[in-house]
Amino acid sequence: SAGLVGFVYEKNSDFENALKFYKLALEFNNNELFYHKEIGDCYLALNEKDKAIESYRQPTVIKPNDEPYWHWLGEFYYKLKMEDKALECYVKPTTFEKANSRTWKKLAEFYSEIGKLDLALEACIKSTEFDNLSYYDWCELGHLYRMKLKKYTQAKECYEKSIELEPSCADGWNGLGNVYLYLENNEKAIDCYLKAIEYTEAADSIVSIYHSNLASSYIDTKDYDKAYKAAKEALTLNEKNAAACNCLGRIFLSLDSQISINYFTKAHSFEPDNLVYCCNLSVGYFTIDKFDEAFDFCNKALKIDTH
Repeated sequence: SAGLVGFVYEKNSDFENALKFYKLALEFNNNELFYHKEIGDCYLALNEKDKAIESYRQPTVIKPNDEPYWHWLGEFYYKLKMEDKALECYVKPTTFEKANSRTWKKLAEFYSEIGKLDLALEACIKSTEFDNLSYYDWCELGHLYRMKLKKYTQAKECYEKSIELEPSCADGWNGLGNVYLYLENNEKAIDCYLKAIEYTEAADSIVSIYHSNLASSYIDTKDYDKAYKAAKEALTLNEKNAAACNCLGRIFLSLDSQISINYFTKAHSFEPDNLVYCCNLSVGYFTIDKFDEAFDFCNKALKIDTH
């Protein structure tokens, strides 16, 4: 189809030809409003900002009461650093008659993104006032409370509601485990991570994260044998799991400093801007009296977080 040809041209950075075929695709089927978004991206790549904005606006003109198109436009304005315009687009769907929990959650996510945490919290609370929230809705709210707003009590309540509605919600169990880990209740964290693994059928990077979380909790309870097995399983599922490498570095720190440093280095190579991995490397180098390297990673850590 014309749209597919446009996609191929866009992927190969031939934006002028991509534009031609996306426009042709719209002529064939003007109901496929996502082509306006693709056209906008091509115009932006060609430094035609005004045309890009107008293309992104079109779906909101054609279907002004459809929430996703306003979120598309909001994301685009934010990409252009037009924060006020972006906020208007996220607020607009909350005024619709069919506004629901996810409408307010999207607004909460945007408020948290721009650092307006009090408003984000208000929008989160509003999102829980609707009936018939699904287990997925509660789980997503838990993530928002935990990761963005650092409100662990509310996050815990959301994860528990998610699991109550769907006991096999692996993501909910993992989120609840992360809350318990923060609360330093490792025994409950371990139980939650084991549930997350039990209820996940696919062997992929998501399950790898559950195993590395489990390994971290085992380390905190000084059960190093189980921690080692969990971390190794995490790397079997995803060899680029930085958290699993970091766990192995922690396990070996008192056993073999060089092996520990090797694992910390691997974790850092996957996530060079991770404060914890820089600090751990600094500690590792101090243990073998390599002070230049230790101070180097101390300085890198300070650049990441001056506090």
